[in-house]
Amino acid sequence: MNGAAGTIPSYIYRSALEKSTTLAEYEICFKCHSSWTIQPAGQTDLARFLNPNNPSYHPVEAAGKDLLIPDTAFVNSWNARKTTYCGDCHGSDNPAIRGPHGSIFPNLLSAVYPASPASRMINRDELCFRCHNFETYANSLSGTGLLSGSRWNPPAEIHGHAFHTGEERVPCYACHDSHGSLSNRALIRTGRNPGLTSFSQDANGGNCTATCHASRPYTVNYSR
Repeated sequence: MNGAAGTIPSYIYRSALEKSTTLAEYEICFKCHSSWTIQPAGQTDLARFLNPNNPSYHPVEAAGKDLLIPDTAFVNSWNARKTTYCGDCHGSDNPAIRGPHGSIFPNLLSAVYPASPASRMINRDELCFRCHNFETYANSLSGTGLLSGSRWNPPAEIHGHAFHTGEERVPCYACHDSHGSLSNRALIRTGRNPGLTSFSQDANGGNCTATCHASRPYTVNYSR
């Protein structure tokens, strides 16, 4: 039972009738990975971070907030209107084996995703690019048609996603949360080093301050 953004949800047991209906996958995952239970110290309350009332979240319980993202910004038939399963990111590293039983990657991820903000070469085989287009978000040599699929990219903003990720080697993790944000749009995360120290958005862009540069305004390709 989701409440306001950032709040811990409440829980109820399904009735006997409801138990006969199909469960959402995330309901099963939340039985261990949310405040429904007593979580180990330091474990994220995923029900809190995936709450559709938050400013942003990965679209597990509901479609995302920014439905205007062009389809060119996605790959493998994904788009801004679809919802995803926990199992689309968490599962076996072997695609022939279904289920979150084991993986060579940390956190039962099905592909590589280094949880570090440290500068490094960004590769096409990383987990984010199973849904998000590498050519849009990490290749600064892509044409304008692909780059403009991101709000924060050429032609509106020269130093956008593709510049930071593809040329400056800033990983997605440095600026974004994987599951949801309790206070920012676009899964923005502040406080990592290197990363963002402050961030604000408006219809035409916004302003950001990072560990690598002072406060800078930016413009975007389209308004929400």
